[in-house]
Amino acid sequence: MTPQRRRDEPERPWLVWAVVGAVTLVACVVVVVVLGGGGGGEDAATDGGDADGRTQYEQHCANCHGIDGQGAIGPALSQGRVVERFPDADDQARVVAEGRPDLGMPPFAQTLSDDQIDAVVAYTRTL
Repeated sequence: MTPQRRRDEPERPWLVWAVVGAVTLVACVVVVVVLGGGGGGEDAATDGGDADGRTQYEQHCANCHGIDGQGAIGPALSQGRVVERFPDADDQARVVAEGRPDLGMPPFAQTLSDDQIDAVVAYTRTL
């Protein structure tokens, strides 16, 4: 015998869909975290600071030099151009720290630490 619903008890199909939606959302987040590495872990530890250099580049340099170093307001850095222009990474780091006001490049010595500048330089040399 099936229990009968009382007449004053409303149907609640939205509740079922809300629960199903919440479970689906949690499952998707778990899959993304597990498959995507969760933003840390082994890859971040083994890339020698490249991720930090990339992060700093994207935050401070990409607006002018392009997200992939293809150039925009500032000159292109990709395809070995930065290494060709600055064979010595210390010269490049000096330009990043001191800027090139004559060309519109701001100095980053007050914005980035020496380690961050070195990481940016190392990253841009791989573009």
